[in-house]
Amino acid sequence: MVLTLLYPFDFSFSNAATWIAATSLTTDIITFALGDKWMLVIIKQMLIEDKMTFKDFTESDEAIATGILSSKLKCLQELGIITKTQLLENKKTNLYLLTAKG
Repeated sequence: MVLTLLYPFDFSFSNAATWIAATSLTTDIITFALGDKWMLVIIKQMLIEDKMTFKDFTESDEAIATGILSSKLKCLQELGIITKTQLLENKKTNLYLLTAKG
């Protein structure tokens, strides 16, 4: 009953320790992603400025270095916050899109 009040989603955890471990993991992932300045900048650019390609990000006012941008995009992909797909007209250009999680 207490778990339902604290976390209203339907999970079938058998005890509070399992629930705490699961929510701690989620919190760690969120803190990691949102605590990083460049990841926040990239997500902001995608949401507000409609940036979708590597070139879009490198031409932004924030001037993210290409090495940092590459590693942050890869990390956001691994966390499931963005996806990377190829542009249909140009197979060399990748599109980065926010997922439902992002």
